[in-house]
Amino acid sequence: TTEIYTLSLHDALPISQSCKKTITMTGTLMNGYVNSMYYLLYRLLPQSMKREGFNYEDEAEFNRIYGVNSTTSIIDGRTVKKRSSKLLPGISSLVFTKFLLNNTVFVSLEDMTEGLPNYTEIPYNVEMDETTAKYYGNYEQFIKRMATDNDINNRRYIRQYCRRMLTIPDAPHCIEDEITEDNRILFAAPEIEEFTTNKDLALLDIINTKVLAGEKILVYYNDVGTTNLGDHIRLLINSYGYKSAELKASVKAEKREEFINKLVKDGYDVLICNPSLVETGLNLLDFTTIIFYQLGYNLNTMRQASRRSWRLSQTKDITVYFLYYEGTT
Repeated sequence: TTEIYTLSLHDALPISQSCKKTITMTGTLMNGYVNSMYYLLYRLLPQSMKREGFNYEDEAEFNRIYGVNSTTSIIDGRTVKKRSSKLLPGISSLVFTKFLLNNTVFVSLEDMTEGLPNYTEIPYNVEMDETTAKYYGNYEQFIKRMATDNDINNRRYIRQYCRRMLTIPDAPHCIEDEITEDNRILFAAPEIEEFTTNKDLALLDIINTKVLAGEKILVYYNDVGTTNLGDHIRLLINSYGYKSAELKASVKAEKREEFINKLVKDGYDVLICNPSLVETGLNLLDFTTIIFYQLGYNLNTMRQASRRSWRLSQTKDITVYFLYYEGTT
């Protein structure tokens, strides 16, 4: 007799321990941090964990041995005044050889391509318009000046400046002044009206082609809270006669599938959202074209979100576009 259960790990544990053999399946074994593996391993493979000397409360020690850890110390003379540790992304290969190798089978969709529709990724090169290129170049020069500035207080914000520079090509109208703690202006932001960029036109070109072909489109962007990009994209698409709506974080996770299904039922052409809102747990089979208006740092999120429509039950080909500006750093 074979029985299949869809349960949380907490509920599945008593059942697995009462069976001679158990197959546990997950689409996301880990999130890139070693601590995401600890309780999964201890609940499913307690003998292996005990053999390596770990008790159930030894998560911190497990993280120290098999994870990537950053320790920061503040030293006054020869005295350590403060020490803090932070767990970083990364997992030792020993986790696989000691715990997973004899107990795990890794299967990707690529291993089951027979019967699956085509999946195509297309980098879409966009030439930056003159206005955007001007302000992007000005900010780039500002960062170079700060990188060689003799004032260490100016140099320490370089990472923050670089992050803001990524926003400029997509939302140049959202550039703000860069001001020091003592209110000195390091960079004076230009006063420009919101306008349609070349990336906007590229987005509209793809949408027009795909809507005419009867497809629905999923558009991803990342600058949530720092710009008005979500509203900008939605209003732009709607102004050209298409129906678009944005899925926001205010929609609770358990309500998102219902929210999206209603949009499809009501004939919307385009769904806009941050990829982190749909990276796991949702099958977006109706959206056969995916457009990354922006790319974030987290490749795991990007990979998860890019395959929301390419599932085992999908019958149509999937195309994913990555819009990027030529000549950006």
